[in-house]
Amino acid sequence: MISSINNYRPDKFDKSILLELKPYFDLDFTKSTDQDCQKWFKNLYAVAKSDVGIAHCINQHQSSRNALNIISRLNFQYQERLGCFSVHHDIDTIAVKNGTVSGIKNWITSAHQADYLVCKVGHHSDPDRCLLFIDFSKTKYQIDNNDFDPIGLKIAKPMKLILESQTLPEHWILHCGAFQAQDSQNSLLSFLKYGFLTNFLGCAVGLFQSLKDLVIKRQYHLDYELKLIESRLTLLKKSWEDNFGLSKLDILDQSYWNWHDAQYNQTKRCLVDMIKLIIDIGNSKFYDSNSQFSQRFRDALVWTSHGKSPYEQVQLSQFTGID
Repeated sequence: MISSINNYRPDKFDKSILLELKPYFDLDFTKSTDQDCQKWFKNLYAVAKSDVGIAHCINQHQSSRNALNIISRLNFQYQERLGCFSVHHDIDTIAVKNGTVSGIKNWITSAHQADYLVCKVGHHSDPDRCLLFIDFSKTKYQIDNNDFDPIGLKIAKPMKLILESQTLPEHWILHCGAFQAQDSQNSLLSFLKYGFLTNFLGCAVGLFQSLKDLVIKRQYHLDYELKLIESRLTLLKKSWEDNFGLSKLDILDQSYWNWHDAQYNQTKRCLVDMIKLIIDIGNSKFYDSNSQFSQRFRDALVWTSHGKSPYEQVQLSQFTGID
């Protein structure tokens, strides 16, 4: 377990950082026990409280390793090669035809420092959907990092990969066809999703601790607001701790998505409510680019833009009702 990571804020994410993190995050997914995964997510939570950008990079790196562990004979030491992972996005144009890949893959974290990418191509129900491995040392490509310049999460800045008619070795196509409701590869998604939920929770708790410290120091009269947020975060953390088993599921049924969507929506809602409260307070520390308060605040601002807004997510969630 990482015990003194509260101020862990490296200014880069590369193989030297992987070497530092190896004792805490070197997980062999196919051989890991439930206890191994629980320890991994607790360490991720500890990092996310301090720096959700680094935590996001760790989750993406591990997800790429998980894909290779499960599907491919390719396997690397934790710090040997830095991997990145990306799911399908509607704005992607990347496509594979007759073993040749072309197009743009968007929203790739750590692409400029990575050695390889594992990415999903095509919508989940697309019969031409596939999971690709791309070795950057053996591929002609371009990285565009000018499309989005976030005010926070600088270390996890998303980039786009541009490929033009690259012929792929057959073993780089890790999977073809639509995934099924019951599929061993679903555990890739459930692990990735649990990592996202862990990072949301860690980011929220880290921001809350900064906010609470400032409120106490400045003697703002916000006891009710803080206790309400803290009670919500306490429940969310308990739900997270009680459901580590959901990180390695082969079957992602409706009950799983009900829990996932509720946890996601409520954690993001807590973050948004804290951001609103910080804006109401108007303390300049949160707007000073050299302040730790500011870094957590700006990271949280950007992190809340991940995925869909709470309004969109609730509309898309297919809750079956409460008995």
